[in-house]
Amino acid sequence: MENKQIFVEHPREFFARTQVMTRSYMCIAESEYSNCILVENADTSNFDDFELAEQSNKATAHALKTIVFSAMCVEAAINDYAGTHLGDRYFESHLCNLDVVSKWVVIPKLVCGKEIKKSSAAFGALKQLIRILIIHLKLSTY
Repeated sequence: MENKQIFVEHPREFFARTQVMTRSYMCIAESEYSNCILVENADTSNFDDFELAEQSNKATAHALKTIVFSAMCVEAAINDYAGTHLGDRYFESHLCNLDVVSKWVVIPKLVCGKEIKKSSAAFGALKQLIRILIIHLKLSTY
């Protein structure tokens, strides 16, 4: 028998995920949250009004970055999960345009046959995260 490689086609386009930013987004969100806490807990007893306003602006900026990158992490995670288990082409053709909350309802149902519990704390936190993100995005356009 010759030493020929046997190629078996996999049902997914590829397993090694590319352009998956879940971990990067999570690290940024975590870092920004830590920075927000540090700024909020800083000793401001000797600050004048200008310095207090600057400190508040810094905390707000860190908080907004935390929200945005947390939402990006959650969406990147479900997109990666769908691409891995359902195939990238199927995801791009049928699921990528769903809103983030709908993706977390539909994709686990398609992959596992079970739906996320809509009464769970995690689902409530997801909806709240997306709602806060949308509110801040709308406010930032004015």
